[in-house]
Amino acid sequence: MEADGFEVWAFADPDATLRSHDRISLEADCLILDYRLPKMDGLMLTRVLRDRGLAAPAILITTEPDERCRAAARDLGVVIVEKPLTTEALAESVARALHGGVGGP
Repeated sequence: MEADGFEVWAFADPDATLRSHDRISLEADCLILDYRLPKMDGLMLTRVLRDRGLAAPAILITTEPDERCRAAARDLGVVIVEKPLTTEALAESVARALHGGVGGP
């Protein structure tokens, strides 16, 4: 993503992400989250961030999402990009989210 000109912040786990909530809320244009995270999944983390007022579009990366995952993503306005993913697919999803496409609440 950096090679495509995006500034990237990486967080080790959901706790680190939540501790950085203020920065994320003020500066993030788009979230990219993995579904499988320690302690909570990427959708739950998105829900917590949304409950705290974060409005940035979100993209969830996962493998073979089931219908429950797809429904929860739809409810949150989260775009799913399935693994294995290509850099192009992810960059295209981010570009669409940033330009008012899909991925916001």
